[in-house]
Amino acid sequence: MDSADCSSESDLSSWSNSSVGDGPTASSCTLQACPSKGCNVDCCGGDPQRPPYKRVMPEDRRYGVVVSNEENPCCCEFTCVLQFLLKSFHRVKEEVSYLRFSECTSVAKFDCNLLIVGEDDYTKDWLINQTRAICPPFKVTSFIRHFELIKVSFVIPKVVDARLCRIFYLFEKQNCGLDTGKWCVVKQSPLDECSEEYQSKVVYPDAENVEILAYIDEESVDIIKNKCSKICYLLFHLPVDFCPKV
Repeated sequence: MDSADCSSESDLSSWSNSSVGDGPTASSCTLQACPSKGCNVDCCGGDPQRPPYKRVMPEDRRYGVVVSNEENPCCCEFTCVLQFLLKSFHRVKEEVSYLRFSECTSVAKFDCNLLIVGEDDYTKDWLINQTRAICPPFKVTSFIRHFELIKVSFVIPKVVDARLCRIFYLFEKQNCGLDTGKWCVVKQSPLDECSEEYQSKVVYPDAENVEILAYIDEESVDIIKNKCSKICYLLFHLPVDFCPKV
């Protein structure tokens, strides 16, 4: 990446509002023919001042990519990286049509890092592959690898129909010090009542029980282990498996 890549100005806000690979724009959603499903944006609510990745649904955070400056960690300037990616968009026109970026947080800065969030593995892998051509000092890793998250599993009884954002919000309220903002859910599987493991995993047999496979931060692991490896949720205590076979 030469000096020409940094010659023109680049604005993060324009990227956040970019429609490349996204669904319908806000203006198109005012049209009567716009499908309601395409206009709904699922984001986690809360304090707007919180880190940008907390707005992303837990099941979508795994599609995040983090760019950091290895040579100067305190450098928060990523204009060159954005311009490099914009050139990649023009260079591989056919691939761009398949890219999907989060409408909650498509691109944002946090702690002198640049976060780019896609909506699928294809977009995440494309971002990582394209940015490999960027010369050091920039380092590009997946969200899970950047935070060195740890794989765990636990079972949630679906006594209420709620999104993971709401369920994890209750986790934080009922478990002192727990912060689920970095948790990445990679799989949700309803327990099979006919399976050999059902009796050992089921939490509440009168409701659907869903096994969650997730990656969580080390601080959360320490808090949960200090609570006998269980998470308080509503009236239940959910056992957490730190060596899942899923």
